[in-house]
Amino acid sequence: MIPNNQEPVIKARKDIVETSGFGALLHQFRETYGERIGANRPGMPRIHLTAQALIACMHEAGYTISPATYSEVESGSLPRDAQKFVNTVSGCLHLSALERRELVLRLSYDILKARIPDLVQEVTLKPAQPD
Repeated sequence: MIPNNQEPVIKARKDIVETSGFGALLHQFRETYGERIGANRPGMPRIHLTAQALIACMHEAGYTISPATYSEVESGSLPRDAQKFVNTVSGCLHLSALERRELVLRLSYDILKARIPDLVQEVTLKPAQPD
């Protein structure tokens, strides 16, 4: 039991990598699915793509992922088979080439951040500016 005047001490698990960009962008793409495909128009029922519906689409496309694992990815964990995950989720979410590229860039950055955190500061997601 934790005394009322103390905050709990939480030890970070080294096997879980926290990321910020990829999972948040993935969540945003899922939440905006209806708008992006042009289905959410005035006078029409609003389309909301649930995580469960996206997971079902991914299963149909041949990518197996549990709801708990998908939730972890949206919360910041990296997918196990990143390339297959991105290819599958891009199709299910009907991402444009530009949206897919942004998702890949965010995932790539998060993978670098997880693998080589000391060098990740040298990597930028923005294009380099000419001198």
